[in-house]
Amino acid sequence: HLQKNRNMFKYFVLVLLGITISQLSFSQRAALNFDGSDDCVLTNYNAISGKAARTTEAWIKTTANCDPNNAGKQKVILDWGSTATGGRFTLNLLWSNAIRIEIGGSGLSGKTALNDGNWHHVAAVFNPADSNRYSLFVDGTLDVAGFITTAINTSASNNLMIGKRVDNINYFEGEIDEVRVYDYAKSDSLIKADMNKEFCVIPKGLVAYYKLNDGNPGSNNTSKTTAFDKSGNGNNGTLNGFALSGASSNWVNGVSLLGGATQSTIQVFECSNYTSPSGRYNWGIAGTYRDTLVNSNQCDSIITIVLTLGKSYNYTSGNGCDSFVSAGMNTYYTSGTYIENYKSIRGCDSIISIDVIINKSFLLNQMVSACDSFVSSGGITYLQSGQFIEKYNAINGCDSIINYQIQIDKSKVTYDSLTTCDSAFINGEWYNKSALIKIASKTLSNCDSTHYIQLTINNSFLQTNNAVACDSFFAKNGKFYTQSGQFIEALKSSKGCDSTHIYNFKVYKSSITPLVQTTCDSGYIYGKWYYQDTIVKYTLQSIHGCDSLIVFSLDATDINKEVTIDNYTLTASENADSYSWLDCSNKQAIVGANSKTFIAPRAGSYAVVLELNDCIDTSECYSVATGGIHNFDKNIIYPNPNNGNFTLSFENNSPIELIIIKDQLGRNVYQKSGISNANYRMNTQLQAGIYYVHILSSQGVIAQKMIVE
Repeated sequence: HLQKNRNMFKYFVLVLLGITISQLSFSQRAALNFDGSDDCVLTNYNAISGKAARTTEAWIKTTANCDPNNAGKQKVILDWGSTATGGRFTLNLLWSNAIRIEIGGSGLSGKTALNDGNWHHVAAVFNPADSNRYSLFVDGTLDVAGFITTAINTSASNNLMIGKRVDNINYFEGEIDEVRVYDYAKSDSLIKADMNKEFCVIPKGLVAYYKLNDGNPGSNNTSKTTAFDKSGNGNNGTLNGFALSGASSNWVNGVSLLGGATQSTIQVFECSNYTSPSGRYNWGIAGTYRDTLVNSNQCDSIITIVLTLGKSYNYTSGNGCDSFVSAGMNTYYTSGTYIENYKSIRGCDSIISIDVIINKSFLLNQMVSACDSFVSSGGITYLQSGQFIEKYNAINGCDSIINYQIQIDKSKVTYDSLTTCDSAFINGEWYNKSALIKIASKTLSNCDSTHYIQLTINNSFLQTNNAVACDSFFAKNGKFYTQSGQFIEALKSSKGCDSTHIYNFKVYKSSITPLVQTTCDSGYIYGKWYYQDTIVKYTLQSIHGCDSLIVFSLDATDINKEVTIDNYTLTASENADSYSWLDCSNKQAIVGANSKTFIAPRAGSYAVVLELNDCIDTSECYSVATGGIHNFDKNIIYPNPNNGNFTLSFENNSPIELIIIKDQLGRNVYQKSGISNANYRMNTQLQAGIYYVHILSSQGVIAQKMIVE
């Protein structure tokens, strides 16, 4: 008992002394990993529209191939607006894996490849007052500046999206962090100064700010589906498509930035009370508390305080068996209340009032007689006769010794089993059902003697089965029957008793009928119209209940009659088997006009006849306001082929009024007007490929093919 109370005293002294430990830890920054398949963030921010100045920024990390010239695909960082020409503002990675800004219809590409697996800061600035208007920055340094010929007029139809384009394609693959949108054109120096900072005080003009710190990196974040807007405007984003668990498609470790909130934990020992670091709180009870300061970056610094107090302890109690030793090493032999005084090494007073209860130990002799086994007061089971001593704590917590003299007599239990068919006669009784039969008696020492018989009764039987089946029938003997008739099976059951089955079979046949229907536009099958290719299964039942399946295969052709117009060029939308262009003024076919694309020889109204899968349909008439096109035999492009730098020259000195360059898909890739010279030097920076140069002069519109190598 003395050693036990000494250990209690050591523990008590450690509590009085206390331990002060400080530990500082900073919160882990997060970012979002996008899987390149369907991950994106849809925000409530209806971003800057029209022709207003703007700046977009983000931190990105990727190893994806984004270059279409090298089997890659565009990866979109952020986007908003519409798919109309000039209607969207798209920050992405494309040619040469470099940054690019697109406004719908054309764009400006950077020069620095960014798919090296490292974090990079990217920014795009639109300044309508600048001659270049567009600037792209990589890691705080200007990468490229230039002018985009397509006029910007950003639509307000789609809110800001992070990780995909507004037409739901070209998802980003990699990490994105710190997405910011400003409503003005930031300077080069300000972009460089702010790129490594995390803002806690929001600067003027920062109208959307997604820190992407809202999840725990690599953890289960299935409940963390919101990307909060920290600009103060409340335009939060919703995560779509993310797995939100594991190392990808989830919240991950972000880029390291200056500033941000910090967290720390300190442990404090005081005698009676403690004032928090901010001075706002004073605590007089031990526990865990939180206090908040503002750090040098104007962000919250959250301190967790684990407070231990060494103030006076007013009351305790102690129990002893025969005696009790207190924390002050005083020994008490009788129950009562005692007062003791202490002072810890930290100088805190400790006055203890001890209620002492003294309990007594005892010894007990007990003689026991039992059948088979005996369970003692201490919960021990005895199976043999003999003398046994047990020591355990009584209900008062003190030692209790019991000396057992135990006599064990054995019961007798035997088991038999019997299996028979239909019935059995046992111990003077007939049984026709399975049962566990118990026959009880007494041994010479008056202990139970029990004999158990497990009786299993299996029955013989005769069974008649009338069966109707489609195509075949599987009988109990494992045989297949495909014809009608009566069959008798004599079997043994799994229990060895007779089993006779009489089968009366009726076997009927199912059928499947395939039908193919080819039509233009639509088909009518069993009371319903179908307007596209489909397979229709219709199931009937015969009078005998067997399925009769009719399978219709409908091949319907629906021709798209839409035609797009670009100045004097008309293009059919459908990929038809054949085309024939008509002059609507006389309803006559134009000789030689049998391609998908038709260049009008003069102003007028034209339509196209399309044939697809033996179906023929005609489009509406489309009006063309421009004049005809003259194809010059002489080359007016020098050199041709070229690298995108060439000279246009007319021998008759006709001044050039307008130049338009189209790619093989008919899209405008370059446009220049107001030249008024017969010779003009051009530097287009076009990618390698085949283009068509259209020139408007006093002679009309002239078109010539050009190859860029």
